[in-house]
Amino acid sequence: APIAHDASKRGYYYTEDYEFPLLKVISNNQINVLANAKTMLSFFEGTPLYKDAENLLETISQSSYKTEKPLLDRIAVAPNPDVKIDKVLWDKIIRALENNLILKFDYKGEWKPNVESRVVHPYQLLLQGKSVLLWGYAEERKACRMFNLTRMRCVAVTNRTFNLPEDYSFEKHLDGG
Repeated sequence: APIAHDASKRGYYYTEDYEFPLLKVISNNQINVLANAKTMLSFFEGTPLYKDAENLLETISQSSYKTEKPLLDRIAVAPNPDVKIDKVLWDKIIRALENNLILKFDYKGEWKPNVESRVVHPYQLLLQGKSVLLWGYAEERKACRMFNLTRMRCVAVTNRTFNLPEDYSFEKHLDGG
């Protein structure tokens, strides 16, 4: 890229018109979507993924932004209340998801008076409003269940693996599958 340094402004600038190479392989609409994906990223706020994804989107969208005011600036995602997920818990769940490892944890259901030990085959993480949920097969119930991450305690990733079923997706279980 044709760049030069300007000591008075303490930075670099382009000496002639320059088109970012990424612009040659993606459309204007895709650039607009990318530039505004940060708004959609708000669903991940409070998770360990958020900051890295935000920085990546910011870097790419600033360096490849063609239009001054894209239509997607007029489309917004309503902010959700802050959800804070412990990074250690998040990392354990991600490791279990990536390697199909069974999780063991204590869980206090919203309507249950007691804490129960659970053994779960983690299938998916779901972001719903202000909640981050784990969708998976609960061995105790012999059925798929949803678990709110904020209600999970003493989470351990076991060395036991499971086979991910073809119909693992939460969406496939809606309306009877």
